[in-house]
Amino acid sequence: MLQSTPKVAQVNVIDSQQAVKTRQLLLRSYQQVKGEKKLAFFSVSREELPGISALLHRLYPQLFTDFSLSETALSVAATLELPFPGPLKYLNFDIGLQPSEKGLKLTSASLGAFTFPASWLLNIVQWRINEMLGDNVVADLFARVGEVKVSRNRFYLYYSLAGNFPRWQQLAQTELVRVKLHLMTDVNFALIRQYHAALLSYVEKHLRQRRLSRFVGHMFTLAKENSKKPESKGSVAENRAAILALVLYLGPDKFSTLFERELALSATQFLKRGQLRASLLLHNRVDLQKHFVYSMALQLLINSYTSNAIGEVKELLDAGSGSGFSFVDLLADKAGTRLAMLATLSEVSASKVQSLLAGPLDDLDIMPFPLGLPEDLHSPLFKRRYRDVNSADYRQMLQRIESLLALIAVYRVH
Repeated sequence: MLQSTPKVAQVNVIDSQQAVKTRQLLLRSYQQVKGEKKLAFFSVSREELPGISALLHRLYPQLFTDFSLSETALSVAATLELPFPGPLKYLNFDIGLQPSEKGLKLTSASLGAFTFPASWLLNIVQWRINEMLGDNVVADLFARVGEVKVSRNRFYLYYSLAGNFPRWQQLAQTELVRVKLHLMTDVNFALIRQYHAALLSYVEKHLRQRRLSRFVGHMFTLAKENSKKPESKGSVAENRAAILALVLYLGPDKFSTLFERELALSATQFLKRGQLRASLLLHNRVDLQKHFVYSMALQLLINSYTSNAIGEVKELLDAGSGSGFSFVDLLADKAGTRLAMLATLSEVSASKVQSLLAGPLDDLDIMPFPLGLPEDLHSPLFKRRYRDVNSADYRQMLQRIESLLALIAVYRVH
């Protein structure tokens, strides 16, 4: 099944224009789902396909994809490069989606040198997801697919929003991630609840505290103390639970929704939480606090490369619209990612992080001052200075960010 040569090797480079096209595609699709019509459609143009491939590779570096359109099919080819020694390390896959008046009509799928009916793949996917979520949700979703149109320039898929589709929307937003979290053996919900309760108590006693670094110091103080107890599962487990409790409290509602059954807040606590999230500072900026906290969450809930890539993609989107690309924001993203990674990498690194961060902290203990990092780089200016994320000038800025991080003791932990 594994092969010595990749089917897909060419990588599309994501730049600010490509990121904006992908953002427009996602926004357009989201607006269709959120609309009040009973019939909606998903569409993607030929020009938008490279952006999807580039984004997927940026998030998952081992995955290479190629989407192509013809008059007869939307074809998908993919290569997953596995960390195996020797030449046999490529898992190649391809499948096609053909026009139909109703439902999904797939070509035969191939995995490596083997070809099999696409219906087998659909049945496996349907069985596995239904086993996890119940309620036959995949069959319901497939049944909603209407007409599928394919041309050389655009792909359309029509689907029904009637009936209980809002429930499916909510399920897609929270339940899949919740299931993933419950399947993660290193997420200790009971321990997270303990740290969350301790954090609520700290908030009550320090209602005027508006520095993120003080909250981080308090959580690592608790983690260090708890790691010494006989019943502790170790410094990694304590750090992970402490950080998750912090990001679930300070992060966006979508994070806390994943744990709403485990971490219920009273109306008063919910109000105080909202006020604190809107005013908590890192280097006197609310936006940097949010970047730092969100990146810690992504590191623990996904992986470090994805967390870094999401930060870069978000800034590339801002270069095309909104506030502009900010290397300062990217520094906060990488600092939050690095802290969560080092705090949970091993028992040795976890203990070192506790020793460095337990106690009352200042902002410079968790993030360097962003001296000399440019901000507000809108798309034309960004392209003129840096072109894309593979350019020498852009990589030089990333090296500067790494140099700044190396000034902070906790980011020199091995």
